[in-house]
Amino acid sequence: MLGACEAAAAAKGFGTLELMATRSGRPLNEAFGFQPVEEIEDASGGAPVPLTRMSKPVTGTAQLLAARAALSRRRGRA
Repeated sequence: MLGACEAAAAAKGFGTLELMATRSGRPLNEAFGFQPVEEIEDASGGAPVPLTRMSKPVTGTAQLLAARAALSRRRGRA
């Protein structure tokens, strides 16, 4: 699923992906290449929740998949 999101972002010309990770989700996101950018605390729901803003460059693989999908659409195979 993350690969599909990355390919879609590449197809739209994005160069970077960003997300907010919970403490339990951070290791998973790091395994997919995201790097921590900023530690914050969100208390908008009443109880403070520690979050990490994470970022990752869109990879060449995602850009290649996006280019292939665009080519297929132009050829009428989408």
